[in-house]
Amino acid sequence: MEIIADLHTHTIASTHAYSTVTENAAEAERKNLQVMGLADHGFKSSDAPHIYYFINLYRIPRKLGNVTILRGVEANIDINGNLDMDEYPKIFDRLDYAIASMHASTMEMGHTKEEYTAAWLKVIKNPRVDILGHMGDPRYPFDIDTVIKEVAKAGKIVEINNSSPETRKGCEPVCLEIIETCKKYGVHITLSSDAHFWSMVGQFDWAMSIVEKTSYPKELIVNSSVKNLEAYFNNREGKGKIDF
Repeated sequence: MEIIADLHTHTIASTHAYSTVTENAAEAERKNLQVMGLADHGFKSSDAPHIYYFINLYRIPRKLGNVTILRGVEANIDINGNLDMDEYPKIFDRLDYAIASMHASTMEMGHTKEEYTAAWLKVIKNPRVDILGHMGDPRYPFDIDTVIKEVAKAGKIVEINNSSPETRKGCEPVCLEIIETCKKYGVHITLSSDAHFWSMVGQFDWAMSIVEKTSYPKELIVNSSVKNLEAYFNNREGKGKIDF
């Protein structure tokens, strides 16, 4: 399976990551990726960049070498299903795309399955959200069938995060159930590295292996072709066209 875009990478703007935009883009080009997304953490993460970082993202060129750069964010979800970036709607709206994820700095563990389910259901309705990040984290259990059914209705993307086995122990059976349920409802997915160092950009080995176990339809894998990327990103209401 060919993957031509990595939509979840971090830079030194997120202070627990260790590479620059140009270092990441150079690795993306070495690995023959055509698109790379910048998804540094929303401002309420303990390691997040200042909100001015997101104001100024337009300064980063659309192209670095032969790689198209998408300017985004990995926004943080709270237990009520709100996102930190929603506090700055004008800034949020200027970004190319948004991943929404649950992180320990903004989402406590120990809530009920029903509470986490309700949080995801609210996030799905947020028009600024494109991708639901590393949903397979077993620390935040939710009703997978209920949530994925709503993802399908909303036309959102589910991320299969290549870093999850290392950073979210016990995730594999949860991720497999999520992928199978996404296939059942015809949900678009994306395979992402969640790179925190330049050499990780474009690493999809685990994500690819678990997706291939389900014989997932290529046309539902958003980052398997430029055509699929264009079909999603250039048909969103209220967003400008991106020249891939």
